[in-house]
Amino acid sequence: QILKLRRNVQAYAARSSQLQSKFLATLDTLDESRALYSREVDEHRHTIERLSNNVARHTEVARVLELERDDMRDAVQLLVEKVERSNNNFASWPHSRMQMSSPAVQRPSISMNTDGKSTDVDETTRYAAGIIASLHHDLDVERKAHQHTHAHLETYAASLEARVAEREAQLELCV
Repeated sequence: QILKLRRNVQAYAARSSQLQSKFLATLDTLDESRALYSREVDEHRHTIERLSNNVARHTEVARVLELERDDMRDAVQLLVEKVERSNNNFASWPHSRMQMSSPAVQRPSISMNTDGKSTDVDETTRYAAGIIASLHHDLDVERKAHQHTHAHLETYAASLEARVAEREAQLELCV
């Protein structure tokens, strides 16, 4: 019977050893699962934080754009009110101080070959030469106008000096 009990003890010990190894394997799997879960939670927290920052940034951009839209709406409303008040009397509006210059030379269309390159390189050179010639002409016109204005102002200044000298002479005669 002792022998039987020893065999039972050995069988229970083997069974216990087998259960303990399964238990340790289960604990290892559980630890790995917990570590994986912890990493995934950290990744999700990081993703949520990044997305929250993106949402906050985009919300701020949307708020700024809405403010700009409201400002533009107010400006357009003010313009509409001014137009309605003018009763289509555009002559009462202040004129712009901008002057449109006439185009120097109309740029000719450049023909392209099948690979998209210009077939006539001289077209661009001629266009640039036309622009430069027009600018030289405008510069000469402005120089002549300046010389004319300068000469006119010198004549006017000389006449004013002559008047002042005449008045001073009259005042000296009176004194």
